[in-house]
Amino acid sequence: MLKIEYISKYDDKVECALFGDIGQSIYSKGYSVTVPSNYNGVTTVLSNTADKSFLVKWRERIGDIEADRIVNESITIGKQLDSLLYSHFTGGDTSSNSETHPVVPLLYTQLQGKLKYINPVALQLKVTSDKHMLYGYIDCLCYYKGVLTLLDFKNARRLKDQKELTDYKLQCTMYCMFLYEQYGIVVKQIMLLIAVRDSVYPQVVIEDTKHYVKEAIARICAYRRTNGVSTNTGTQ
Repeated sequence: MLKIEYISKYDDKVECALFGDIGQSIYSKGYSVTVPSNYNGVTTVLSNTADKSFLVKWRERIGDIEADRIVNESITIGKQLDSLLYSHFTGGDTSSNSETHPVVPLLYTQLQGKLKYINPVALQLKVTSDKHMLYGYIDCLCYYKGVLTLLDFKNARRLKDQKELTDYKLQCTMYCMFLYEQYGIVVKQIMLLIAVRDSVYPQVVIEDTKHYVKEAIARICAYRRTNGVSTNTGTQ
């Protein structure tokens, strides 16, 4: 296992972990954590091109203070759960402490039944696209039940419907596109593993990457048009 330290979007120190032949190939091809300052994040692209009408209605219904509390809590839970999952796959400490949100150990336990099928290739992998001038952070590139898979861990208060899952799938698809551009790695399967706070079971979504490539490119192009962003190689 190789570990490479970098600073995340949260200004935290993060260690990318690489495993096996594919991980070694990524490293040997010149894995870099440096992102040009004019590159935008995948989550920024998706956020700026999404239909946010339901979020506006949600905030109007519960108020900004409560909405901000829920969002910040979800971010905290997500960061702590990601850290716990990283430790799980790298042989680190998976015990909780006084700073751990009380729901995190429960969500970790909820995911145990699926984690045993995951054989990691890369954790917390930063990827970039010179073609689209974008970057992102991959939670887990892995073999899931023997199939090379782009896996994203999420947490939610309740089960997500298909419309709510769309941007998650596009996020994973863009990461697959970047992996192919950077390293020639073909990832045909994307997976969402969502720890759900009002359920005893996680929500699992597995789909073919090819189903979302066209929409992913359309969203990137829409972002460029709306924000006047150029690319290094022209429009798709």
